[in-house]
Amino acid sequence: MSHPAHIRRKVYEKYNGHCAYCGCELQISKFDVDHFLPDRQNNRIENLMPSCRECNLFKSDLSIEDFRMMIRGLPLKMFRENANIRFLSKYSLVIAPRVKVVFHYETVQNQRKT
Repeated sequence: MSHPAHIRRKVYEKYNGHCAYCGCELQISKFDVDHFLPDRQNNRIENLMPSCRECNLFKSDLSIEDFRMMIRGLPLKMFRENANIRFLSKYSLVIAPRVKVVFHYETVQNQRKT
């Protein structure tokens, strides 16, 4: 679904031109509008998030917590499925970090509270 230009601008400005998820800088002419709650009928501005193409493709129709869990599982999936990565890890050239996945919008919200 294509959103009108005035809605796209509001969504873009929510996080100062950055992807709500990874935080990368977005071009106003080239960004995706993601439904935070996977409900395509809910087009209220509160449910629309600016997203880079990669985050939007990976998030798809996942809830935010399922998206977070999917991201956390990707390094382990890569280790299981890719012999090159397993080999390089023997030499400590590739290390799978076990860090908490924090989205850009969460960081911005926490900064606004302080």
